[in-house]
Parts: sequence; C-alpha cells; structure tokens
Amino acid sequence: MKKILLLAVLLLIIPLVHSVGVSPAEARYIFEPNMSGEASFNFRNNLERNITIIPSLKGELKDYAHYADPSPIKLTPGKSGQVTVSFQLPESIGAPGWHSIDVVASELEGTGGSVGARGEVVVSMRFFVKYPGKYLTATLNAQDAKLNEEARFDVYLSNLGNQDIDSAAAKIDIYDGDRQIGQAATNAVSVKVQEDQKLEAKWSSKGTDPGNYWAKATVNYDENLAYANDSFKIGTFYIKILNFTNKTFAKKINPFDIAIESKWNDDIENIFANVKIMNSDDVISTFSVADPIIKPWQTKTISGYFDATDINPGIYDVNINMTYTSGGIAESTDASGRIEVIGISEAKEDKNETSKKTVLAAKGNLLTTTNLLILVIIILIIINIIMRRKKKNEENNREGSQY
Repeated sequence: MKKILLLAVLLLIIPLVHSVGVSPAEARYIFEPNMSGEASFNFRNNLERNITIIPSLKGELKDYAHYADPSPIKLTPGKSGQVTVSFQLPESIGAPGWHSIDVVASELEGTGGSVGARGEVVVSMRFFVKYPGKYLTATLNAQDAKLNEEARFDVYLSNLGNQDIDSAAAKIDIYDGDRQIGQAATNAVSVKVQEDQKLEAKWSSKGTDPGNYWAKATVNYDENLAYANDSFKIGTFYIKILNFTNKTFAKKINPFDIAIESKWNDDIENIFANVKIMNSDDVISTFSVADPIIKPWQTKTISGYFDATDINPGIYDVNINMTYTSGGIAESTDASGRIEVIGISEAKEDKNETSKKTVLAAKGNLLTTTNLLILVIIILIIINIIMRRKKKNEENNREGSQY
C-alpha cells in the first residue's frame, strides 16, 4: 500500500517538474566580500490548465537572500511570471569553490487537480569563491583521428585563483593501453584571474594501428602542475560485419539481419550488401540488404529478406560482399558463414519445446511464489501464537498477584 501511495505522489509531482519552464537555467557570480545584487527568473506554465506557484528559498546561503515579492503567482496556460531575488552576502561565505542559493517554485496544494499534491522546480544562484594564490584547472579534449593523419588535442584552462598566471603550457602523452607511443606539446599562454584559455597540440598517427587510445595532459603553470586526460580513436575506412542471421525457415520468405560496426570518423553512405546462399559451389539464392548511412563509430543492424520458398531444409554456406562510400571513395567488406534452414515439422517441434520450457518456467515461478506465501503465513501464525501465549501469561500473572 505504501508503494502505491508513493507511486501516486511521484506521478502527481512529475507533471510540474516537466511542465514549468524556467529561464535563465542558472545564475553565476564570482564572489566578492559583502557583495549584493539581485537576479530575476521567469517561470512559464506549459500546462493546459491554471496553476498557482509559491516561491521559496533553500540552500546554504538562503539566509542572505529574500524575494522582492513573495506572493503566490497565478499562471494561466502559456503565461510566465517573474520572481526577483535580492541578496546581501557577508564578508566570507566559506571555502573556495561553489556555494548556492536555490530558488524554488512550488505548486500550491490543490491547484493540480489533487489536493495535497505538490511539485517543485528549482533553479540555482551560484557564487564562486576563488582559490588563494595561483590555481588552474585543465580539461582535455582528444579528438578522433583518421588513420595516418593528425590527431588534435585541445586543453581548456580556467584560472580559479586570485592571482594572474604568467605562463601555462601543456605536454600531451599518448598511450596505447599502458604503453606510451607518442608525445605532443603546446605553446605557452598567460591566464588572467577568472580567465579561460585554450591550448592546442597535434600528433601524427602515421604508423599507428586503428583502435582506441588515450592521452594525458600535464599543464605546467608558474611552477605548479595540473592534469587532465581523455580517450580517442584512430579510425580506418572500414565497416566490420559483426554477425548475421544463421537460422531461418524453409518454404517462406524470412527476414535476414546483418549487424555492422563503423570504424570510420565520418559518415559512411550507400551501404549495399550482396548476399549469396550456396550449396557447395552452387548458388541457390541471392538477395540484397541496403542502408543509406551509418554514423561514425556506430553499431547498427541492417535488414533484408531471404526467399526460402523453394529451398529444402539443410545447412548452407553464406557469402556476403558489402560495398560502401565516404567522400566519394568506395570500399568493400567480405564475410562468410553458414545458415540453417529449418523445415516446418522441425520448426513446430522447436516451437513446442520452447512452449514446454516456458510452461515449466512459469510453474517454477508459481511454485516459488506459492512457497513464499506459505512461509509468510506460517510466520504470521507463529507470531500470533506467541502473542496469545504472552498475553495469557500476563493475565495469569495479574490474577496470581491478586491472591
């Protein structure tokens, strides 16, 4: 019963969260001692009914802020209401990093069609306390590269300290697993307080195999260090055939699926697979499977149809030749394997066997559920007997004490 009530409350809350828009999504400030100011937020009613929301404040700095007008806001469908929050912060608000005031819009109880239901939309006012001295953070973006071409590395720097940084430069180490296979370096830049900068480096992948790699950036800034890392791929113009349908039915037209994976950094287009079903050296069926595009590094399944209406049950060879293009260049992939064509009687037998297993599994689940119910009933009976005996003993003790 409690779970049902909890689910009902969640279902009542969710509509407000998804149906009230807020702009801006967040307000950010660089903290200064005794700073003051105000921020305005617009709450939009995206529902097709009237709602009333009441503003409130939460978060660690809520005691240093107040609403210019804390009155409830009535919103008709499609309309917006604005709230303004004023703040007056003290000389210090805590350790370096982010601190916040949460601006909350709650639906007034009963306005959502269910008395007692209440949802909340929260947007934050965030204040950043600068680190003392020189403090730099780094983020590395290692971009995928094509085989034998240059890989690009972007290092994003942010000065979060209270002093300017005279010189910051990064060294990029490239790894294949635990083995370092290359290195790149960036130019040096200066970074002012609360300023962002980007460093760039390039590395030639010539002679490197296609695959997954990772890079580590070490940023040296005014005799201090910051670190960042990221993974990247070196791609080759190739579609890998992962798998294809290996069991189908005689005397009917069957779907035929081919699972493929792109190993390329760009879109690959005009995917066309010519499929041959072979009985020894004889081609007994041919058909095509096509797809317009596969995205970089994507895995997908493409589908066609295998006409087995005139094919007898048995095991046959499969040969697949897949062609595709990218940037006007054509390439191809071959794959082979076997497929089992099942007769009607075999299919029925297989289906019956599956049905039997399903029934047995269901019975097993039923027995398990029944046993659990019996166990629960037994436990309740035992508890009831113990409680009755305890009550009877207490009554006997009271009667004995009267004499």
